[in-house]
Amino acid sequence: MRNQFVGDVNDYHKYQLLNELALISEVNVCWMLNDDIEGQDSKFVKHKYSDPLSLLLSRIVEEGQRNVDRIENSKLIKVKHYYRQIEDICLDQISGILFFDPDNGLEVKSAKNNDKRYLYYRDIRRFISYVDILVYQHFPRVQRHQYIEAITNKIRNEVSCSTVKHFPKSMVDFILIKK
Repeated sequence: MRNQFVGDVNDYHKYQLLNELALISEVNVCWMLNDDIEGQDSKFVKHKYSDPLSLLLSRIVEEGQRNVDRIENSKLIKVKHYYRQIEDICLDQISGILFFDPDNGLEVKSAKNNDKRYLYYRDIRRFISYVDILVYQHFPRVQRHQYIEAITNKIRNEVSCSTVKHFPKSMVDFILIKK
C-alpha cells in the first residue's frame, strides 16, 4: 500500500469488504506501507455511490490528504488493530482475520527477495495458525478463471489451510485463506 493510492475505487471495494467481514469476525489490517512514487497517483478515483464510505474517500482525494491515517481516524472501517508493517504485528493481540494490503499482492517468481510490494508465502505461514488471512491481489493480464484456479492451487501447495475463497472485484481480487 502506498498513501498515494488512498481513496481510489479499489479502496472502496477493500473497505466495503472489510466492513462486511467485521460483522462476523474481528478484523485487523497490515498496510504493508511503502513510500509513495512521484507521479503515480491512482487515476481511478470517481466513486459511483453516495454512501458515507464513498463520500469519505472522495473528500480525502479532493482535499489532497491521501494517507492511511485518514482511514484509521475516520472510524468508518471497523478494524480492531492497524499495523504499518508486518514486523509491527503482535501475535498476542490478533484474532479473527488479518488483512494484508501489499502493493501488488502475493509473491511472484520475478520478485526479488524481500520486495516490499509483495506478501510472501512465508509470512502467511507465520500467521495462518493464529488467524484467517485476507490478501489484496491485483489481477494479472490472464483469464480470470484460470488465474483464480492457479493461485488457489499455489496457495494450497504453499500454505496449510482449510479453505481459499475469492472476492473478485473489477481490477483486484481479495483472497481469503482460512486456517
